[in-house]
Amino acid sequence: LAAKASPVAVGTMAERESITAVDFGSVPWIMRKLGVTDSGMTKTDTANILEARDFGSKVCIPRAERVGNNLRRLEPGEDGTINEITKQKVVGELYPIWGTGDVLGLSQFDPLFGNAWLGEFGLGVSLYFSTLQLVGMLLFLLGLINLNVASYFNSDEYSGGYQDPNQNGYDVPLNAFPLSVPGLWEISGGYRGTAWCPTKEDGLGSAGYKYGQGDTREETVAWKAGFDAGSKETLSYRDCPFNQKQANTDLFTTIIFFLFIMALEKVQGEVAEAIDEAMQTAQDYTIEVEDPGENDKDPWEWKNFFEEKFGPVTAVTVGVKNGRLIKILGERKAMLRSLNMIGWTNDKDDDFIAEEARTQLINGDKLDEGLLQQTHEVPGWKQTLQGFGLLQDSACACRKLDKLNQEIKENCRKKVEAGGAEPARVYVTFELEQSQRDCLEVMSVGSILALLDIKKPDMFVKDAHKDIEKEFKGNVLMVTQAPEPEDLLWENMDVEPIMVFALSMLYTTIGACIVMVLGGIVIGLTFAGQTALAGYTIAFSNSALPTIMKTLNSFEPHPTVTQQQGSLLFKLVLARWTISAIVVYAVTCIREFDSWATQPKIAGIMNIMIADIFVSPMIRFFTGLKLPQRFILPAFAKTQESANMLYTGSPWQLAERFSDMTKTLFICFFYSSLVPYAYFFACGALFMNYWCDKYMLLRRWQYAPKIDADIVKTTRMHMALILIVHNIITLHFFAGWPFDEVNHENKYDIDGAEAVDNYGATARNFTDCDLDSCTAYNAAEKELWGRGLFIVFSSRGYFNKDQETAVFMYQTMTIIMVVIICVIYFGRSNFNEVFKLFVGVPQDTTDVARRPADPEKEYFMKGEEGQSIKSTASDVDWNAYIPEINVPGLQFTQLATRLPEWHKITFTMQPPQDIEAAREMLGKELYLATKKITISEDGDVVAETCGTAEAQIVEAKALANGTYTNVKLEFNDVLPKKEKAKDSEKAWFTENNLSWTANKHLKCLNAYGDAVPATYRQNSLYYDPILSEFTKHMLFSRCMVFIAPDRQEVEHMHEVRKSEMMNGFMGTTSDIPDGPPAPVEEAQVDDVNLQFAEEGTSSVEMSPPFAPPSPAFDGGIPDVMPPPPPAAASFDGGDGGIPDAPPPAPVRRPSGNYAEEEEAPVEEEEAPAEEEEAPAEEE
Repeated sequence: LAAKASPVAVGTMAERESITAVDFGSVPWIMRKLGVTDSGMTKTDTANILEARDFGSKVCIPRAERVGNNLRRLEPGEDGTINEITKQKVVGELYPIWGTGDVLGLSQFDPLFGNAWLGEFGLGVSLYFSTLQLVGMLLFLLGLINLNVASYFNSDEYSGGYQDPNQNGYDVPLNAFPLSVPGLWEISGGYRGTAWCPTKEDGLGSAGYKYGQGDTREETVAWKAGFDAGSKETLSYRDCPFNQKQANTDLFTTIIFFLFIMALEKVQGEVAEAIDEAMQTAQDYTIEVEDPGENDKDPWEWKNFFEEKFGPVTAVTVGVKNGRLIKILGERKAMLRSLNMIGWTNDKDDDFIAEEARTQLINGDKLDEGLLQQTHEVPGWKQTLQGFGLLQDSACACRKLDKLNQEIKENCRKKVEAGGAEPARVYVTFELEQSQRDCLEVMSVGSILALLDIKKPDMFVKDAHKDIEKEFKGNVLMVTQAPEPEDLLWENMDVEPIMVFALSMLYTTIGACIVMVLGGIVIGLTFAGQTALAGYTIAFSNSALPTIMKTLNSFEPHPTVTQQQGSLLFKLVLARWTISAIVVYAVTCIREFDSWATQPKIAGIMNIMIADIFVSPMIRFFTGLKLPQRFILPAFAKTQESANMLYTGSPWQLAERFSDMTKTLFICFFYSSLVPYAYFFACGALFMNYWCDKYMLLRRWQYAPKIDADIVKTTRMHMALILIVHNIITLHFFAGWPFDEVNHENKYDIDGAEAVDNYGATARNFTDCDLDSCTAYNAAEKELWGRGLFIVFSSRGYFNKDQETAVFMYQTMTIIMVVIICVIYFGRSNFNEVFKLFVGVPQDTTDVARRPADPEKEYFMKGEEGQSIKSTASDVDWNAYIPEINVPGLQFTQLATRLPEWHKITFTMQPPQDIEAAREMLGKELYLATKKITISEDGDVVAETCGTAEAQIVEAKALANGTYTNVKLEFNDVLPKKEKAKDSEKAWFTENNLSWTANKHLKCLNAYGDAVPATYRQNSLYYDPILSEFTKHMLFSRCMVFIAPDRQEVEHMHEVRKSEMMNGFMGTTSDIPDGPPAPVEEAQVDDVNLQFAEEGTSSVEMSPPFAPPSPAFDGGIPDVMPPPPPAAASFDGGDGGIPDAPPPAPVRRPSGNYAEEEEAPVEEEEAPAEEEEAPAEEE
């Protein structure tokens, strides 16, 4: 990718034309028909289809680096291994469809189990696929167990042999075609082995099957009460008796599945806990303050407050209420990218916009409407339609962008006038895990107590901590354990919890109304006799519901991804369960309970199951292939970026996949007592889901953020609820068997002659009726829901002995399961919620993480066995709480804070006569803002950059100029600013604290439509030119990292981990030195009672950090082609790639070349006051 695709991506049209089919394959014939040349160029010569397809296959599809017997996942654009023959880095290899993933993740230890573990995609994804495998295998086993029930249903004892075409001569096929057309998609003997009790009301005559008197299991009997009253009414008697083997088999099946859920809870819980304990992250060291005061914006005050009570503080992030601002800034950036993709810079395009108008929109100035009229004169009727969102064009998009620009400026103006954005959350990261736990014990109070400013009762605080001051400036803080940084949704930071709850209820209600409408359609089709069509309607509804519910869920401003996914999972589960089973069941019980064993009802149930196997996976598969987007639309792409976008993956969410799995299980267990083959149908559906989803994950789906095991825990709870529902529904099915209106246990003899006088000659056709005597029966109401009978009710008079035993067994088992499940799944969580409401966060009783003594275990470090693992240790993969958002229409995560300058490139040029002119010249040549460049009179140049990717780009450009000498890339190694020093209010953190790694090989569009490297600064909202007139640090959240790990130690740990992978994760690492050369020693901090240095800093000696804030330079990379106007010089906007995509979360790896590191001074002198710049010049 680096050697082939990247030069082309930024090349000219002539360079693009040189791409041949030999390099990238051939052009599909359908595109050639649409005007695409053999070399891949569109008719307008604005995009190359082959290049776009290559981009999609090499950047948007998961690829891996082979390390030993294993595969390590590469992130988009990340370089793979070095080819031993060509000595060049390669893109990486595709994950194998068959060999990727196994039940227990054993492939990471032995290639016999495969060569890749799906845990590389996140613990939630790995557990999803392993759950599909395990549950699928169990369902197949349960299906085998239930074959004896199917055999009973097919026997003479139950159905008289009428289910088997080999016995009765009648073939009663199951029609699985949506329109119920006879002769199409028929399954011979399709009802064999089901609870179908052949009756005269089955309606088989319309399909050509004749059943006369005596050919079915339905008979006519005399009604005793009616006979006594002189009535001629009769009863319908079904001779399909209930057998104890039905209950015994189903109960045995239920117990096995219940034990399976308990075992799954234990095994998956232990796996998740082991992984969580084995991996130290920022969450293990961080607390969250949910209610800071409106003036509590200074990170240094928070640092000093917590540090003097609980020990050294590593970092503090003050998250402010700017969610709406960063959200519309992201929307603005996406709109600029969209305008560039549709060709607003091309004067030959219908969407061309005048340069002056483009400049106004990019800079955020008020748009001159007359400039749009020059190129886009819109008639009144079209303007009316555009008001309704129809016939949109670039001019309409420009008006929307102008309106958005004015909202951004007004939002900023209000915040600046108010003294800056108010704090919303504060995240304090300690150096030791024990410090975090002590802080939670002392400072965490119940939500109600914090709201009323009441301190935590001393009975919940250790004696050693009772004297610690618990108020911050008179405010009783609401302190909780922080979520993971990647879990936060910073754009929702300014929404109050009560508003989140209200909006969640609103959109959940709307979703419920939609489900009711779809349920009404299914009911109507069922009553019309179109059972197959009703089944396929349910399947199509289940495919459409995720899109509907995801749309509704997007309007709910949840503070974390976990809560967002949980809300979506709740909506999807409720909707799919209701549509798939509950609606049909409720209506049937109310109107026609006696129809459960009839042919139309059994056909409807089986059609739902068959459709679940094929329809949902096929819809997901063909939708994910995006055939029109890949084979037709690229021919009409106006820019290379828009062509690339069409080859990106489809969005997906793990909550949707888990809800689909539980929907299949719900249908299976809901109807398994009527259709024993339901377990095989469900096994087939999970089999299809497994392979379809795995193919889409590895070949077509977008990169998704890694989800932890919380959603898996919720799914296990849903599986337990399915068992309870199964017990209750089966209880009512068994209690109503065989779904007729006769009390089979009460028989009365009546005179045959009197029967003939009352009923006529037809009485001789009654069951057990002749000239001498007839048998009459009492009627029985077997639908129990209408009588308010739920679980516990007394034996009914019509129960036979087997029914009475079965009903009692299910009543007992249901009560036991309800109690156990409520205790296991709801008891602990409910207790914790009440505890948080009135007391605070429950104490973590596990041991804090310490260095192991076993050299083969994670976090082993020679000489530190048994010591606490610090958050600043080089082997702790610690992402700081740095604000970032995911914007629909942008591929990369957008940072929402100021970026420090981590690197500098130094070189020597000829002494310039005009230094300012030389800076301007270098800025254009190096793609760097002039504020980031200093030139001495002797020609010594220092150019500061943000991030390794940006630094390498600038270094390469400097080396390419043959007149520059002594080109060198170095680190800006100076300590973070002192408290109250100049620029101490600006954000500072290391590059390793970010959640993703920029790669110079990936490209994105800037505001001017140029394909530029996707560096951190290119993907930061902080440097948008529309903010140039404001003091920006007053508008954004700030993350201050006070202690950073040593770079040499970080590099060493990456080498150790790579060596472990080469040895199959279990081998030796004897070829790796015990530690980095001459590491900087750190003081041991195992006691919270520490002595601190002056000016509020920790006495722990700091290793040289990656980069400090720079008082003299703070600007962006200017855009090129053409050079931007001065007001927009700092904007590096635009993005490229996947629309509506979750961001890539690249593997953490060391940044830069540590071999060139220079020793940093211990302190940095404070800048003199006269160096201060005016607010307008800040960035």
